[in-house]
Amino acid sequence: MGNTFSSSNALHVQLTKPYYSAGEMLEGVVALNCINQLSTSGIQVEIIGYEETYYSVNTTTHSSFDDDAFNTAGTRTQQGHLDFFRVAMPLGPPGTLSPGQYQFGFKLQLPESLPPSFHHMWGGDRGDIKYKIRAFVEKSGFDIKSETEVIIVDQPVTTGPVGNAAQQNVTMCCCMGQGSAFVQANLEKGCYSRGESINVLVQARNNTSSNFDAINLNLKRMVVFSASSNGYNQSKNSKVAASAAVQGLSPGESAEGSLARRAVLQVPMDCPPSANGRIVQCIYILEVELKGGMGLSAVKTQVPLRISSSVAGGAGAVQLQPPDGWKPTQVFPTVDIPSPQQQPQMMVQQPQQSQSQYQYQQQQAYQQPPQDQVQVMPQQMMMNPPQQQQQEQQPQVMMQPMQGSAPMAPASFYQPPPNPPIV
Repeated sequence: MGNTFSSSNALHVQLTKPYYSAGEMLEGVVALNCINQLSTSGIQVEIIGYEETYYSVNTTTHSSFDDDAFNTAGTRTQQGHLDFFRVAMPLGPPGTLSPGQYQFGFKLQLPESLPPSFHHMWGGDRGDIKYKIRAFVEKSGFDIKSETEVIIVDQPVTTGPVGNAAQQNVTMCCCMGQGSAFVQANLEKGCYSRGESINVLVQARNNTSSNFDAINLNLKRMVVFSASSNGYNQSKNSKVAASAAVQGLSPGESAEGSLARRAVLQVPMDCPPSANGRIVQCIYILEVELKGGMGLSAVKTQVPLRISSSVAGGAGAVQLQPPDGWKPTQVFPTVDIPSPQQQPQMMVQQPQQSQSQYQYQQQQAYQQPPQDQVQVMPQQMMMNPPQQQQQEQQPQVMMQPMQGSAPMAPASFYQPPPNPPIV
């Protein structure tokens, strides 16, 4: 931020680390630099989670002139935006601030069910699942504002072994029967991190008179964007994210038990995570296929997988730096923002008791001035409030559906529609 922060009335949102997991305690501070006396009607912090899409769809316009009919091809831009999580909380009461640097701490227990942050583009189409923290100093004229993005990652889900099998009749040139074939794929688990290896055990039987040249394995990804939760006018993109091949089967050959084929695929580091939102979806399957020569029908089975946004082996901690010139002289108590744990029927929900006893360690994020220069005071003593009685601060917990769509459930009841099939 250079010297801009310390030389003007400015606001800055500082988090304790660059990313958080769903279910974790999100913690940070709002830093306010005040170079002259400032009258404010309050200081607010707001945390928002939303889905957003932008894409083009092909269109056909039918028209006629005299006895002639015409079809004109074109494109139409579709955009979608859907808030699925929103909480807001006052951090400071109305009053007058003297020149100085003020620090307002906050923390929020993130719901376990929050979807991970997501971003994917192909061509001019894009889709996002994002989280932002916005802070406001409300005053006459223009408010002082600051905004920062929060990265939410999902940890790999512990699952048991998964698999699927198929037995199909095999034909040549669509009509001449060749017998049947069987293929089964077994995996150690159903959820993998980016960069992790997928070990696949393939068992197969070739009860035909034809040769299967190879057993192909493909990790397929289908990304679907919609402009609204009804799913109309979708943009779909299918891609093979990783592939492998093992030895095929000759006529009458069986590869089972100790003769089973083994293959390894690695999840690419740039894979977007699985997402099952209302307007942003990303689905993965592992497809195992017995592939024969030209004209011979294939035999295939599919195993649904989940790809986590975490990275195999973890990542080193990153120390976030405060803005230049930050030496707070007045520190407000940390505000515990209540997390919506049950589906609200109204716009305001009472706070619940925090499950964490962790106290924000301010020295980890900021270089503190000497203790005798820092004043830690109750909120009501930090400002010069108006004479009238101040109302008790109440949190705002809002779950707002997109206009024209079905009502949206809160984050902890996030129930997206069924996955579209991958073809």
